[in-house]
Amino acid sequence: ANGCPNVNATASITININPTATIASSDADNTICSNDLATIIVTPTNYTIGATYSWTLNGNPIAGTTNTVPVTTSGTYAVTITLNGCANVIPLSLTFTVNSLPNFTLSGTNLVKCLNETASISVVPANFSLTDPTITYTWSYNGTVDTSLTTSTINITNYGTYSVEVNNLGCITTHQIEVTLDTTGIPIGTNGECVGVNYILTASPVSGSFTPGIGNVSYVWKNASGTVVGTNADTFNVSEYVRNNPSTTFPTTFTVTIVTIPEGCTDTTTFNVSTSICTIQKGISPNGDGDNDTFDLRGLNVKQLEIFNRYGAKVYSFTNYTNQWAGQSNKGQELPDGTYYYVIDQNNGETKTGWIYINK
Repeated sequence: ANGCPNVNATASITININPTATIASSDADNTICSNDLATIIVTPTNYTIGATYSWTLNGNPIAGTTNTVPVTTSGTYAVTITLNGCANVIPLSLTFTVNSLPNFTLSGTNLVKCLNETASISVVPANFSLTDPTITYTWSYNGTVDTSLTTSTINITNYGTYSVEVNNLGCITTHQIEVTLDTTGIPIGTNGECVGVNYILTASPVSGSFTPGIGNVSYVWKNASGTVVGTNADTFNVSEYVRNNPSTTFPTTFTVTIVTIPEGCTDTTTFNVSTSICTIQKGISPNGDGDNDTFDLRGLNVKQLEIFNRYGAKVYSFTNYTNQWAGQSNKGQELPDGTYYYVIDQNNGETKTGWIYINK
């Protein structure tokens, strides 16, 4: 100034660097499912420590002051790095996709079913729509994928374990459900009675447990050894069977298995048969030899039996009679040999009369 130069004048200027870094995620394709974890990481390239970080998601500030931030939802994650008052010049951002994990339950009808019934199993979504084109369904039966089943609802006839994988863009949830056999019994009424000279077994519904008749029910009759006998009918002729199989011994059993049509529900009941005799014997010989010892009326469904001597006096009576009379009086005394007369009142309302001879 005024022609005089400065002798020793200096100035000090500090220039701070703008921080630079790279950004990446812990997931290779920046896409995860909502139940997975991922982290976005900033890696410094021209500094080591001392920087601060401000994060945004889709332009909105989010928590995070370090070089990492967890991924919680889809969007663009961006970070501003500040070091000694200088910020990064080149923006650092990363777009991330978080796909929802399908949440659903399984419901069904006829999950406990008879052989030929159809069960229906349906996916009931909680966080997606059944019409969403990104959702796919993969069904398995007893652990084996069934490629023919690809919809949210399936109709099936087999028993076993059915499972479904619901896939939303690679995010998969699996649930399974059991389809089991209906083992609930079908009550079958059992009745055996003489029809004419034949002893007939009849299988009938109890309180509408099934609808009788060919076309509604099939009938399979078996003898005590398990051999199929008779025909596909609700009745079985024991007397005819015995005539064709004279070695049959009593008491014996016969079973009938019914199968409802078309459902395929099934049940079995057993008939205990003590005789096939439907003709009334003419005499008894109560001597304990096991042959004609009693007046055997089993199979006649006797409501009341009355025995009279030749003078018309009642000497014996019994309600719901089967084969209790062995020539004794009502007082338990042995009656003398001779001819006696009977009156049989049956449960079906019929009355039978006749004579029988005691011969010891």
